[in-house]
Amino acid sequence: MNKSLFSRDFSFAAIAYFFVFLSASVFYLFPLFLNQFHPSKSLVGLIMGIHSVTAIMVRPLFGRLLDKRGGRRVAILGLLLMIAGMPGFYLIDSAGMLAILLRALNGIGWGVSTTALLAICSDLSPVDRMAHSLGIIGIAGIISSAIGPMLAEEVLHRHSFHAVFSMSLIALAASLIFVFAIKAVPLSQAPPKVKQTGHVAAYPMLILLVIAQCPSFMARFEGQS
Repeated sequence: MNKSLFSRDFSFAAIAYFFVFLSASVFYLFPLFLNQFHPSKSLVGLIMGIHSVTAIMVRPLFGRLLDKRGGRRVAILGLLLMIAGMPGFYLIDSAGMLAILLRALNGIGWGVSTTALLAICSDLSPVDRMAHSLGIIGIAGIISSAIGPMLAEEVLHRHSFHAVFSMSLIALAASLIFVFAIKAVPLSQAPPKVKQTGHVAAYPMLILLVIAQCPSFMARFEGQS
């Protein structure tokens, strides 16, 4: 008999993944919040892009931690980082360093938590239904990315950007609750990793560093044009 894909823990992990993406998607409206400070377009691009940069760069580092600590603990760590940084958004009074640092911290937490949740779903999925499980997780991310900005826009029209930040915080709290509800996945369920030599393993990190520099170069270019 085939193992059911929609187990309790897998469903909780998928829902947690949905809320993590929802918390990030409401920040698609963040440039509107920054406009009140009259920043340059390159500065807005840097503030928005630093989130993706930090998310990409931390994934290889915390990917190894997944094998040692398990996806559940790492997911909780990432969510707590995002939650810890959220109160700072209420204090932003310029499109400056505070906004950049908060977006960077949010990106780190987002990269860690989403990577961990994907690992959890992978560990909980039957081997013969792995593609099916990844499709479900992908759909959860797409749906949340679609409805998040729509809900945030409605909240903004009725209230303020502080309410939008609260919406993101509530989504993170919901995600954390569902992660806590997941039973710890035994480390032995994780597939074995192929050991890489030092110079071979360095190539992915080099590529990530090059990608990470792209927003900075684009910001400088736009600033000079």
